[in-house]
Amino acid sequence: MPRPAAAPNLGLSLDDHVDLDSLDVRQFTLHPPAQALLCAMQHALLEAPYIDFGRVDADSTRFNIVFPSTFGSDRRKPVTAEFQQFCETVYWPLVSVFLFGRAGWSSLRRHLTSFKVNTLRISEDEFYYGLPIYHFHLDHKIGQPAPKDKCQLNTCRMIFSIVPAALEAGAAPEHDSTVYLRRQPPHGFTKQEALHTYLKTRYPEVGLARGRQRPLYEVSDEELYRAPPGEVLLHHSHPGRPVHAETNPCPEGRGLYVLDWTDLRNAAPDGARRPATRMPMAEILKQLRVLAADPAGEAYRARLGETLECGAELLAVAEPYPGGRQALEAVLRRVAL
Repeated sequence: MPRPAAAPNLGLSLDDHVDLDSLDVRQFTLHPPAQALLCAMQHALLEAPYIDFGRVDADSTRFNIVFPSTFGSDRRKPVTAEFQQFCETVYWPLVSVFLFGRAGWSSLRRHLTSFKVNTLRISEDEFYYGLPIYHFHLDHKIGQPAPKDKCQLNTCRMIFSIVPAALEAGAAPEHDSTVYLRRQPPHGFTKQEALHTYLKTRYPEVGLARGRQRPLYEVSDEELYRAPPGEVLLHHSHPGRPVHAETNPCPEGRGLYVLDWTDLRNAAPDGARRPATRMPMAEILKQLRVLAADPAGEAYRARLGETLECGAELLAVAEPYPGGRQALEAVLRRVAL
């Protein structure tokens, strides 16, 4: 059944707005075989162990997991300590080498503040699930850019999704992921309040107006870009952009991968500030782009070899966990195909 049509733009002129494609947001799409391997890792090393020994709520079937365990997050869904440790010592090392290579991960990881995998279906119990209504927002602690301040720290969020059904022949277009406004404001935002003041001039607000705790906006499909599974996208912090929302509804079996990167603060022995070490986003994307390359090519095959090598070293680590070694061996067989 088709969804009801959303209300049109409230009349805000978009003449000065920019197309999403003109921003440094959309990067590249991971090749289907790479997506399939991530699906296999997610199922064997996250989803199945979660059911076996990861649930705090016995009725729960979906979760989010955040690395490292010391990362503070008020939106983390509780999991057992055993599951967190298994994911952190087995899944995380393996998937990190698969994504960035051994040398790449070794040099890049100091810029990573958190790695999150989310299988929750956001807002599925809300009144607007399946309707053209979205919580548009910005990521990070956004702020005012200060180009002359060489010590200012910026962050960047990298996201992509994996949807198993999207890898099947004849997959339907509803296997989308994050939703973006096709026409973005010409300048990013430095405060969340400013974002929502802007959005209320462009779309009907139907969340706070109904007593909900956060603003929701009714937006027609024509104004949206829906990122397909496997597409890598970047969200920046100073100023905050792009404006985006969770997909609605969420495709079955989706895994949302979120990697947060940051500049590093430097200080002299006397405590004086020194210019920040910038996150090497070009190198981060270069290493991840290997998974968008020809699966028969040398770079991709070398990455699989590194993943197999890493996995073999983790077999002993996985041994103490229920079904851990068998799950890891199953993944390595898939990688070796």
